[in-house]
Amino acid sequence: MTRVEGSNRFKEVHSFKDEDDDATVLLQALTPDQRQIIVSAYNGNDTRGLFEFDPVTGKLGELLFHREGVDVSDVLMDSISGEMIAAIYDVEGVQRYHYFASFGSSLIADLRKTFPKDSIRIVSTSADRSKFVFWISGATNPGVYYYRDTKSDTTIKIADRGAGLDLDSLREVDSFIVESKDGTEIEAFLTLPEPNPGFAAPLVVMPHGGPIDVRDRKQFDPLVQYLASWGFAILQPNYRGSSGYGLKFTHSAKKAWATGIEDDIDAAVEYAMALPEIDGNRVCIYGWSYGGFSALASIVRHKDRYRCAVSVNGVSDIPLMADSSDIADTKSAMKYFENYIGDLETESGRAKLIAASPAYHVQEIETPLLLIFGTEDRRVDPDNSHRMLLMLETYGKEHDSIEMDGMFHGATRDEYIRIARAIRRYLTRFLFSSEEFQHDPIH
Repeated sequence: MTRVEGSNRFKEVHSFKDEDDDATVLLQALTPDQRQIIVSAYNGNDTRGLFEFDPVTGKLGELLFHREGVDVSDVLMDSISGEMIAAIYDVEGVQRYHYFASFGSSLIADLRKTFPKDSIRIVSTSADRSKFVFWISGATNPGVYYYRDTKSDTTIKIADRGAGLDLDSLREVDSFIVESKDGTEIEAFLTLPEPNPGFAAPLVVMPHGGPIDVRDRKQFDPLVQYLASWGFAILQPNYRGSSGYGLKFTHSAKKAWATGIEDDIDAAVEYAMALPEIDGNRVCIYGWSYGGFSALASIVRHKDRYRCAVSVNGVSDIPLMADSSDIADTKSAMKYFENYIGDLETESGRAKLIAASPAYHVQEIETPLLLIFGTEDRRVDPDNSHRMLLMLETYGKEHDSIEMDGMFHGATRDEYIRIARAIRRYLTRFLFSSEEFQHDPIH
């Protein structure tokens, strides 16, 4: 919307439907003269770039930045001058910043040499660019703030998010590309624990939530590092629909619950299981939200691949999401559900969603399962877990459960710590023998 000149009325200048992904225009910032808007848009490309947008005509203008093969996710602006500092995107799992001329050459050229593996984000600068604060972070670096004075050539650490951590014990994260059943290429990340002579590491598969427009990165992840410190290898597949890989990749996730998405996860798992550092006979799967659904769907799909599974606030009955969740609160959310998940209004559409729902296939599950769920979850109603528990008990399947009283779809710090410890104990129970496991189990 834009204001009609000389009045208090507004007029529409650009609109798009939820299903018209290629027409979406995401507002990022104002140009320095405040006459144009900086937006991210496809504009006929498969990946998002930065464009000027005229709020009077509703038309895209000059292309400001585009990088082939990746979506530009955001833009970093100078709070003093209003100039663009950098375009933000991901390459090989690392969030990268393309710094524009006046910033890139004068401020961070040497920093890239000093911190080659880390993301470098300029936080603020002085008006003459001679002084600035920047933030670096990476897989083994929770994040550090520095103050830099280019005139005196001094750099001072001013805050360290990892203070108190044994940074030398943190494990690097590697990436690989693997081809799924239908030829779709996906990126996945693998964190290996400290080598244990004579033993290959057990594998924990950790699909992310979403599933659309969410992704994993090669960045510091407390749970990944926590589990790696206990001897587990962690696999994080960016299956189809994960953000940052373009429009075609996003569209390939439409109505792919328990089908194409799980094919992608399978491809990554099979690649990792074949590595000499991994014991392919000791594998568990854990996930939260859609990742929790994936954990359930994977043990329906594979009777003997996984020694255990953990689902936190996971979907077990897909049609239930359209009846009892915040998705059911708005027409636009229900339209999104129909477009990306499935059509509940036709007999065949509902049948497909039921067929993809783990709650209707509990009799096929042979894998021990831990269900963790919050009583106040509005995104994935706790009845998803209640239904799974009822069916698990009915069929006499091995399972455990933890009901988190008062927890929403996400978790507070204390709730997250409790869940992380419960997950680690459950994984240890199924993936380690007593002679291998050297850690003190009270920690």
